Amino acid sequence: KPGGVFVIIDHVAPAGMDETTAVNRLHRINPADVRAEVEAAGFKFDGESAVLASKDDAHDKMVLDPAILGKTDQFMFRFRKPK
Repeated sequence: KPGGVFVIIDHVAPAGMDETTAVNRLHRINPADVRAEVEAAGFKFDGESAVLASKDDAHDKMVLDPAILGKTDQFMFRFRKPK
């Protein structure tokens, strides 16, 4: 719907890791890749929040690994669909 809001929350991938490995092995994704893909689909970036960020996450474990479960570094982006 034009003017609608689209929010994405996901787990941060390790810096420099290729997207296929990050997604398939760790269930994580590079925030810059997400932003580029959503903007390419016509949405406008409208903000982000660091409320789910975790500096203690080394980004090297799968998000369901018991050692990191519930403590992963996550990003939150908000986009708007142009009117």
